[in-house]
Amino acid sequence: MTNLILATPNSLVGTIYFKETVQLSREELKVWTPELLVHHYFPYEICFYNSIESFAPWEHAEKVMPDLLALWHRESKVLADLFSLRKTDKAFLHMKRAISIWISALFWINSRPVCVRDWSNQGSELALSPINAAERLTFILERPVLFHAYKQLNILFQELEKMFYKQIAIKNRLR
Repeated sequence: MTNLILATPNSLVGTIYFKETVQLSREELKVWTPELLVHHYFPYEICFYNSIESFAPWEHAEKVMPDLLALWHRESKVLADLFSLRKTDKAFLHMKRAISIWISALFWINSRPVCVRDWSNQGSELALSPINAAERLTFILERPVLFHAYKQLNILFQELEKMFYKQIAIKNRLR
């Protein structure tokens, strides 16, 4: 298995996501591997912005979105338990992962790779996006360990899921 050590591109540096380098498996990146998103933030975009050949999930939203939603449901259960037990210190890592999954889902259903740099301007250019998504995501990113941030993220996932399935239904009706 060939590992790549890549610098995090400027397009992915911002908010709570920052790592100078990341180590990724070249073989894993050539195919869709949802579990990769559990261990790394934006791995496919890191390759894309470093001009490394990899799977491009933003070109296959219909295939990858159900997996992203399944990852969210798994994280959501863990987060619900942590918040109910008031273990907010342990919730941060799970919120960070869940937020990255939501950001990926948002960009990918718009057929674009994630770009977290200058998020509020990027988000306004996306055709499919929940109302006030930039403001709500800013709130979540500024306070990821608050229960209200988790609830807002849950609502954003619900809205994005509805948009995704509506888009699929429209596309299927046009066929």
